[in-house]
Amino acid sequence: MTPPLFDSIAVVPPSSIILHDTLRKRSFTGTYEINNQILRWTFQPKVSHKPIEHAVHYSFAQDGALVLRGAAAKDSNEQQVEWLFLRPDRFLPNTTVSGDWIMPTEKGEPEAHNMLLPDGTLGKQATKPGEEFWGFYRVWRNPQNELILTTVMWIQGEGEFAMFQHIEQQDGELRVTSRVPPGFTPKPPETWKRAPLSAKAH
Repeated sequence: MTPPLFDSIAVVPPSSIILHDTLRKRSFTGTYEINNQILRWTFQPKVSHKPIEHAVHYSFAQDGALVLRGAAAKDSNEQQVEWLFLRPDRFLPNTTVSGDWIMPTEKGEPEAHNMLLPDGTLGKQATKPGEEFWGFYRVWRNPQNELILTTVMWIQGEGEFAMFQHIEQQDGELRVTSRVPPGFTPKPPETWKRAPLSAKAH
């Protein structure tokens, strides 16, 4: 799934808004207005004489999360995109899952390591040239009290992706089940094991 162009929203009444893009390490400051469940923001880029405007439908989930709905990208098969934004106090400490995790690989392939660092960044030790990825992650619980791992990453040679995974902690391991959009074939759960040095550090 393609991630949004920003992952953090700071609304400063009466009319200022800041959108932050953690993956690209950039922020946009502009103005906003609300009308009939439509949130519209405007930015003035330094390299353009014309302001950039964007509008999305917004609502609030029962647990207080902000839900934004907007049109999908032109090259996407999805008709509408929906994103969930949580207040900072909903996120769990990164140390809940941080570590050097060994992911399953095909028989004969070398180990693949997914590095979840305590500062919220992530990266993969490539098993082949061109397989590198990096990004960031967040851990939170949904209303059903399930542990959710959200990751946004850049994969070398492929581009940007967002992933949502249910995780269960079992005997020092993570049982990871990826959520897929409707119409896609569900992936079987995976078991991530801590690398030996990571296990000693945690």
